[in-house]
Amino acid sequence: MSLWGRLFSRPHGSFTAMNSLQLNVGDRVVVAIEERAILSAALAAYLIPLLLICFGGFVGASQGLSRVESDFYGAVGAVIGLLLGLVMVRRVSATVRRPPTMVRRNDATIIRQCSR
Repeated sequence: MSLWGRLFSRPHGSFTAMNSLQLNVGDRVVVAIEERAILSAALAAYLIPLLLICFGGFVGASQGLSRVESDFYGAVGAVIGLLLGLVMVRRVSATVRRPPTMVRRNDATIIRQCSR
C-alpha cells in the first residue's frame, strides 16, 4: 500500500451513515452525500497541503544567506509544509459535519457479465 493510502485509509466499505429508514445489517441501500461535503473535502485535500508547501518553501528560502542555503532551506520548508498539511487534512477529515444518509433500499438485482 502506498504512503498516501496508509495515511488516509479506512476499512473498505465501512463508514457511518444515518439510518433513518430502520434498515438491517446486510440490506443494500442507496447512500446520499451532500455535494457541498464532497467539494469541501476535495478542496481541503488538495488546497491545504499545496498552500502549506508554498508557505513552507517561502519561509525556508528566506532563511538562507546564500543561494545554495536558500534553496536547501526552501526544500526543507516545503517538505515540512507538506507533512504539516497532510496532518491537518487528516484531522479535518476526521470531523465529519454531516454524515451520509441512507436514502432508500436498493432492491435492484446486480447482474454481472462473465467474459469467456
